[in-house]
Amino acid sequence: MELNNVILDTGVTIPNFEEKFVSKGVELIFQCNKSPLLNQDNQAIGVLTTGLDITARKFAEQHRTHLALHDILTGLPNRTLLTQWLGTAIDNSISSKRGAAMLLLDLDRFKVINDTRGHQTGDVLLRQVAERIMAVVDSDGFAARIGGDEFAIVLQNLDDAGSISAICTRLLAIIGEPYTIGGVEQLISASIGVALIPEDGSSPAELLRLADLAMYEAKSSGRNCFCFFSPKMNHIAQMNARIEADLRDALNNDQLFLEYQPIVDTHTGDYV
Repeated sequence: MELNNVILDTGVTIPNFEEKFVSKGVELIFQCNKSPLLNQDNQAIGVLTTGLDITARKFAEQHRTHLALHDILTGLPNRTLLTQWLGTAIDNSISSKRGAAMLLLDLDRFKVINDTRGHQTGDVLLRQVAERIMAVVDSDGFAARIGGDEFAIVLQNLDDAGSISAICTRLLAIIGEPYTIGGVEQLISASIGVALIPEDGSSPAELLRLADLAMYEAKSSGRNCFCFFSPKMNHIAQMNARIEADLRDALNNDQLFLEYQPIVDTHTGDYV
């Protein structure tokens, strides 16, 4: 009625606006136009309203947007939405001075399950893992699936590193509980890398990289554990990258040659 009064008072047309109606408990969306009905003295004596039902189109647009930002298999946010939310979490942590953390969780030996029991079993397992992760993450955090068997979890409003360790321990415990898939019990474990916000990094890409380094440190430490990022990990990663590049250059430039190759009797250990 307010729009009708505006048109009656001003005589202007209001084109292409959306309006919601509820009919029998169902919400409908219409694209509407309102224009004045004028008498012979050019005075507005009424309002003509036309509407086009665009409920199905709006649903399709929302569904398309959801698919673009969420993982189809698990329904969790994907890497694109994670990056958006992570940027907000970084800003909130800096402004509020409350702790936050980026967790990168990767399932251990997941490929073995795909190879032995098939990808369908692997997909069911991934969905159940996602459900267990969401059971641990509270309303201050969020989780995303960013790779085949890789999940990212952002924790916010943390008191100290101890609370992060407690959540990581809960995640490892709940993921490690048996799964029943197709009537067969299945076990899986996970490795978690942790990067602190904003102490370790203040950009989504950097936090993902550092948490990834910490996650691989957890895997090299025996798997089924979590590891916090430390600058030493970054130093080792950079050094290994430089060594790899130098070795590639040495191979391309024919700079490697055999200096000495001893032949040893494996029974006695003597050089022969």
